[in-house]
Amino acid sequence: MGMAAAEMVWGAANQAIHAANRRMGTMRHANRDRRLVVERIGRAHGVEEELADGFSAAANRLHNHFYTGRLSADELEENMKAGISFARLMLELADSPI
Repeated sequence: MGMAAAEMVWGAANQAIHAANRRMGTMRHANRDRRLVVERIGRAHGVEEELADGFSAAANRLHNHFYTGRLSADELEENMKAGISFARLMLELADSPI
């Protein structure tokens, strides 16, 4: 269940990035492009570090955990919280002017 939950949080984070990107034009479906959207929005709102940390948790650690199952229970819990917070913040920023 933890592996599936990790991938679901990554999916939610990914969708939140797309929602925030809707004002900035189109992007391809690659992590490099997602990261650029996150960086741009982070700079615009002064939350670069917070978004970078959350994106890393979701895109790297949680998404990889889905395939490998390598996170401990504590690491999984910590990264799930970071990924969920990231998705929530991205959705908030999606409705904010850039």
